[in-house]
Amino acid sequence: DGTTVTAQHVADALNKLNEKNDAAKASLGTMTVTALDDLRLKIDSENPTPVMDAVLAEWVFVVYLEKNGKFLFTGPYAVETFTEGVDIKLVANPHYPQAVERPLITMKKYADGDALAVALKAGEIDMAFHL
Repeated sequence: DGTTVTAQHVADALNKLNEKNDAAKASLGTMTVTALDDLRLKIDSENPTPVMDAVLAEWVFVVYLEKNGKFLFTGPYAVETFTEGVDIKLVANPHYPQAVERPLITMKKYADGDALAVALKAGEIDMAFHL
């Protein structure tokens, strides 16, 4: 929605993720994120790490803002539709640079690695994980 992202927004998101999602504890254990000002954070974690930038790039650390009952995310894409157990359709985030240059993306769930491999071999998908 164009809201300026602040350190407090990031701290709120990371703290909630660490509280609610056990995967967010995999590298750091329990953590507390505090906004020092509008642009800086302090992260205290149960498990120290020399590579905090790499840890924060893990899939689970998504920066978002919960506003008026909606979840707003940072990044080049926004969720257009989510059909549980079927797919997620992503559209370019209009508030992110070069939005018009990015294609639509569909992330589809397959029954197993074999079905995924068949779809990849047939050219129905561009990439696959966990074959």
